[in-house]
Amino acid sequence: MKITIEFFGTARYDYGLPSVELNWPNQEMNLGKLWERLQDQFPHTTPDLRSSATPPYLVNLDGQRFVTDPATPIQAGQHVLIMSPDAGG
Repeated sequence: MKITIEFFGTARYDYGLPSVELNWPNQEMNLGKLWERLQDQFPHTTPDLRSSATPPYLVNLDGQRFVTDPATPIQAGQHVLIMSPDAGG
C-alpha cells in the first residue's frame, strides 16, 4: 500500500521536503499509525502527538476533509496533506 504525504506551510519547512511516499505493508492503516511511522522516519521533526494536547499540524485527506481522530482509516492511494494551523488570509 502506498500513501502520499504532502507538507504545506510550516510543516514543509519542518520536514524539509514537499512530499514523501510511504510504503505500508498490507495491513490496516490509520492516522495514529501514520504519525508513528513519521515519528520513526523523521524522529527530530515529527512531534510526539501522544504527549501533546494540541496537535501542531492539521491533517486533511485528499483535500476533502480534515481529520483528528487517530483511528481515522487511511486507504491505499490516498493523499494526506499535513499543514500548520496558521491564521491568515
